[in-house]
Amino acid sequence: MKILRLDDQGLLVHQERFANKGRNVMTHIIAAYTQIKALKSVYTVTPLCNNKVAVTNSEKTTMTQLERNMQATENFR
Repeated sequence: MKILRLDDQGLLVHQERFANKGRNVMTHIIAAYTQIKALKSVYTVTPLCNNKVAVTNSEKTTMTQLERNMQATENFR
């Protein structure tokens, strides 16, 4: 599951955790916020708190797995 956030311009920004740095680094823009409908055809886009959304490959992930991942994300914060 990829955790994305909306930046000031409404763009989805992909964050990756680098183990050697121990912090999140914005790596590249995934898509404009207006393209979420296009993402939904391939991915499950789930709103999270703090302007973040979870993007999961909907073909391989069940809702139970998604809920577990979201709970783990909430516990991580």
